[in-house]
This record gives sequence, structure tokens and C-alpha cells, in this order.
Amino acid sequence: NYPKESLYSCMNLISSHDVPRAMTVLSGAPDFRTMSRNAQHDYVISHEALQLAQRRMLLAIVLQMTMVGTPTIYYGDEIGMTGYADPFNRNPFDWSSTNTELLEHTRIFTNLRKDNDCLRTGDYTLIYYVGGTVCYMRSIEDGRDTFGNYCTDGSVMVIVNSAQENQYISLCLDRFGVLSATDILTGEKIMHNGSFAFELAPLSYRVLKLERNNKQCTKIQLTQ
Repeated sequence: NYPKESLYSCMNLISSHDVPRAMTVLSGAPDFRTMSRNAQHDYVISHEALQLAQRRMLLAIVLQMTMVGTPTIYYGDEIGMTGYADPFNRNPFDWSSTNTELLEHTRIFTNLRKDNDCLRTGDYTLIYYVGGTVCYMRSIEDGRDTFGNYCTDGSVMVIVNSAQENQYISLCLDRFGVLSATDILTGEKIMHNGSFAFELAPLSYRVLKLERNNKQCTKIQLTQ
């Protein structure tokens, strides 16, 4: 419902100074509104809950860096800092953090966004969402982005499974004129005869670079 100019310039935050940090929320910690200040200060997240939060945070960063808008990192999200509501979400940056997985993941996806015009000002097409799975495409065709500016053509499809069970993905891409689909991170080509099918593990994602023949269309067919 937002005007396009507003939508594409929205600050896409995960955490902020106004709410508990995302890692705390994603760990399944109790709602801060049910807790005293002392209880929030003293709350300790278990190792297992932190592992779950990190897996969810990885997905959140994928969405943040590939959706429409302007990704904005609240300091500490990139190293998995935790904390309840203000002032516990404002602790100094933890320079001693050893969460290299989350930091490297953030670097990979910020660079991915910088390297692909379509992830910044390309069109956004929601393909489908079923349960905890969402699939969408960002694309630029004929050298013009959504604002009519000259940009590099490209199409990227993002599939995220936020559920804690496997999801079987089967898509026919003929109506999008897709010639090939390659996993951006692994280089694996996954398309065969105009479609692909694979199982997406719990709390996982795939980002696919699509080669297209610039055929104009608005939908793709989802096969069960």
C-alpha cells in the first residue's frame, strides 16, 4: 500500500533501540512485557536457544538484504548480540565476539546486494507463500529498474523455509521464460527441462540466479 518511492527507501531493520534485540526474541525468550527490569537484566539464554536464534537470524538477514527497501543494520545484529528492552538493547558493541558465522553471512549478503542491481531497485514479485515457506523474485529487464533508471538486467529468486520441518519445493518456470537457475552461493545448477524440485531443510534458504529470455509474464505455476 506504500507509494513506490517510500517503499523502496524504507529502513529495513531487524533489531532497533525501541525493541528487544532480535536474537533474544528469536531464541523464544519470554515476552519482556511480562518481566521486571531485574528479570530482564538477569535472564540467561541457553546454548540450545541461542543456536535456534542464530539459525533464524541467518534467515532474517537473507530477507533483509533481498527484499524491497533499504537494509539498515542495528549495530550488533551482525555478531548476534542479545538484550531485552531499553536499556539492555543498547549495550556497547561486543568487540570480543567470536560469532564469525553470523558476521561472514552478513558480509556475503551485503555484498550480494551491492553486486546485483535487481536486489536494490528491481521489481518485486511474490511467487508464493505456504506455511513457513516464502518465495519471491527480484528482477530488472530491458536495462531499466522499477524507477526507469538504466541498470544491469538480472533476476534473483529467493526461497526461505522458516519452519522447523522439511519443505519440498517444485516449481515450473516456463511462464517466466527462465532458461537456467543457479545457486548463487554454491554454483550448483538446479534446473531441468524448465523446472526444478528439491527439498529445503528446516530453517534454511536458497538464493538462485535466473537466466531468462526476457519473456514478459506475471505468474509462475506452482506444482504440488
